[in-house]
Amino acid sequence: GHAEQPDAEAQVRCWVTGLLEQASADKAGQNLAVINASTNFNTAIPTGAHELSRLPLARLLHEPFAVLGSPDPDLDAELVTHAVTNRLAGHLWAGTAPTPAETDYLTDFSLRTARHR
Repeated sequence: GHAEQPDAEAQVRCWVTGLLEQASADKAGQNLAVINASTNFNTAIPTGAHELSRLPLARLLHEPFAVLGSPDPDLDAELVTHAVTNRLAGHLWAGTAPTPAETDYLTDFSLRTARHR
């Protein structure tokens, strides 16, 4: 069964927030090492959540994006994944953390991408 739209929105928000939280100071060092060692950063979540780390990040967005009305959930999920992971990588390399405003902005960007509006 498909999730309802509010559930799908919550899933997307959790995904974005969870990713960007990897730039927090206590985790950033280990995550930078993971990213530097990874040949394809976009296919692994750089956290200690081993059950998730084997899942391509974008795949987690396919169902919520479909619920939100994306005509091509796979492609939209890939584009959003690239955008958010690149922001995360930039923060890790710069030693900065995203502000709540940036997290909200990227969440809105992801939802707008899924809805195509």
